[in-house]
Amino acid sequence: MVAIFLTGCVTGQNDREAETDHQNEYDELLPSKTELKEPPELIVRSNNHEVLAVLGTYSWSYHNRDGTGTGIEADSGPPPELVTDQENRLNTKLGAEISLDFDHDPLLVEVYVWNRLAQTREIAVEGLTFLTDQTGDVVYEIYAKWNRGTAHYAVKIDVE
Repeated sequence: MVAIFLTGCVTGQNDREAETDHQNEYDELLPSKTELKEPPELIVRSNNHEVLAVLGTYSWSYHNRDGTGTGIEADSGPPPELVTDQENRLNTKLGAEISLDFDHDPLLVEVYVWNRLAQTREIAVEGLTFLTDQTGDVVYEIYAKWNRGTAHYAVKIDVE
C-alpha cells in the first residue's frame, strides 16, 4: 500500500510537469509581437545611397494567436517587370559593393542578373554583399530564405 501511494505521488508530479511542458510547447507556437506576416523589406545600398527593392513572388507562413497557422503563396511577374514599380533609382560604379539590408536577416541569399527576358547568371554573394560587374541598367533578382518561407525581390541599378 505504501508503494502505491508513492507511485501515485510520482505520477501526479509527472502529470503536472507534462502539462507545463505541453504549455511551453504551445507558447512557442504562438506568434510573438514581432512575428512577420510577410517577408521583410529589403533595402539595397551602395556608396551611401539606398533604394527599396520590390517584393515579388513569395511563400510565407506564420502562426496565429488561436493556435492555427496561415500560409501565403504570392506570385508576381518577372524582375524586369517588377522594377517598373521601383520608386527610386540607385546609381553606382562598376566594381562597387552592393549591400542587402533586410529587416530580419535571411538564412540564405542568392543574387541573379536578368536581361529583358530571362535570368542570365548568378552573382557571387558574400554574407549580404556582392560586387557590380557590368555597366548599364542592371536588373538583379534577390532570392532569400527564412524559416518562415522564401521571397524574390527585384532591383534595378544604374552601373557606370
